Amino acid sequence: MSYVDPFDADRWPRLTVTEKFISGLTGLATWFAVRLYGNALASRRTDTAAATNLGAGSAGIGASLLSSWIFFNIEYTKRLNKPESLADPDSNFSRFCNLNVRWKERNPEPSSPNASVTRRRIILLHGFGASLFTFRNVMDELARKTGSNVEALDLPAFGLTSRSWSNHHYSLRSMAEVVGQFARMPARQANDICLVGHSLGGLVALQSVAQLPCAPRALILVSPAIYFRETKQRARGIRRCLQTVLLPLRYALATVQVSFRFLTAQISRGISPVLRGLVRLVVSQERLWRYGLRLAVEDRTLIRPDVIEGYRLPDRVRGWDRALLAFVLNRYQGVFSIKEFAQQVHRIAHGGTAEDYTDLLQNLRKLSIPVLIIHGRDDRIVPLRNSQLLAQYLGCELCIFDHCGHLPHEEMADRFIDCVERFIAQIGTPSHSPRRAAVEAF
Repeated sequence: MSYVDPFDADRWPRLTVTEKFISGLTGLATWFAVRLYGNALASRRTDTAAATNLGAGSAGIGASLLSSWIFFNIEYTKRLNKPESLADPDSNFSRFCNLNVRWKERNPEPSSPNASVTRRRIILLHGFGASLFTFRNVMDELARKTGSNVEALDLPAFGLTSRSWSNHHYSLRSMAEVVGQFARMPARQANDICLVGHSLGGLVALQSVAQLPCAPRALILVSPAIYFRETKQRARGIRRCLQTVLLPLRYALATVQVSFRFLTAQISRGISPVLRGLVRLVVSQERLWRYGLRLAVEDRTLIRPDVIEGYRLPDRVRGWDRALLAFVLNRYQGVFSIKEFAQQVHRIAHGGTAEDYTDLLQNLRKLSIPVLIIHGRDDRIVPLRNSQLLAQYLGCELCIFDHCGHLPHEEMADRFIDCVERFIAQIGTPSHSPRRAAVEAF
């Protein structure tokens, strides 16, 4: 097989003449073998001729396609690289939770008037399908203006962090453990940590609160994918009686729903080689990333070839498709123990959802950690209404960026930095109340 460009995922491998010959010969041999077996049956039965011809033809085509697919996967795997070989010079790699995690840092200039004597650390966590590449435009200025050590890392299953064969690494809990170990690095440990999470990274930041060596000084959620339901008024009278009568049925339906999700995830793992092929076919296409960015941003001028290539870089890492599929299936399955199964059934039966973060949010309120939520008004991926409900529940600040989509830190980097700088400057001052709710539109 040969490639015009070994890194252009849209140019699929072309079979050489030899490989085409082998694939065709495999199909022909399979057709002949099935036909020979069918003729043996036909000598005893007269109604198998048509079925034999159909079966032989189908088997031959299938064998030929399978042979071609094997050749394709062999060459595709050869062109994948170790994460370290794809990293730029300012990347660092450290071992956390048996994964080689890629991270970057930006430090304030020693002469900066804002340099923090307490070694404040701002840890940036990216969203689904992204990497620390998404923070490329804000790290330097954040470090300079806030006087903090700004660090960003690639979460498991994404970016240039190494991929593992264990599915255990690809869950929110494992991601939070990686963040916790990253925060406890002996050479960089600090008691003043601010977590900044975008989209899925916001959910990871919420999970990571319990993993840090101490409670974070602040939590900044950017377009957080922490879906929050409005609290419904408690039913009364006849409606409440009807709900009580139907409760056993609702538990039964909830059990079926959770069981279906669990079984579907297990079946999907059984056919993972096929699904991995589909993931490769879809995710490595340039047009998919272009469409995804068009959906995420309001300013289409940001969709440049260099940006698209920056987002696509991780699909050159060995095992990227396996890790991505494992993460998606873990998220879909949702339950990994009998206790989690029972909890999901109970939540759904009482009108909730399979995923519930109420306990994490309540813990956040008890710790009185200052929280800032930043959201684009024109976000088409995570609705603004979700962050409004979340801010109301937490009693925290909500900054709304007008004419902005799902990526405020990329679409409006300067305003994002100013918003974060102002919030961090307020922390610890007498006038600052972490329970104060405010909405500021930019």
